[in-house]
Amino acid sequence: MVSARDEPPIKRIKEADALVGSRIRERRLQLGLTQENVAAVLGVTFQQLQKYERGFNRVGASRLVDMARALGVQPSYFFDALPATHETKQSLLEAELLTDFRSLRSHELREAAVEMVRLLCRATNKKSPGPAISDDP
Repeated sequence: MVSARDEPPIKRIKEADALVGSRIRERRLQLGLTQENVAAVLGVTFQQLQKYERGFNRVGASRLVDMARALGVQPSYFFDALPATHETKQSLLEAELLTDFRSLRSHELREAAVEMVRLLCRATNKKSPGPAISDDP
């Protein structure tokens, strides 16, 4: 009798892997390329490319960069279809705000931006932590 422990585990395809794979396939077809064409450029077999496209195998970071180059897109192209979580959207907003803030070269403009945020916080009855402003660009 075969026990459950003796059976190989069932590999489940993760949503992100399937979506990235579908974007690879979509772009390849847009360009009119075969799996063999793209696989040759990447130095893998067409069967491996099939596994990437179906989401059976994950595409590593360096392979994804190579894939993007081969298909003439930025690596972010493969993630455009992924649903963003609230935390992801929040992190992106914070990163954008920080990038914009750092692009302000004038100390006075930075102070004005911080004061504006504090006023917005007070206007919405939220407490502002009020960290010190750095002189670093």
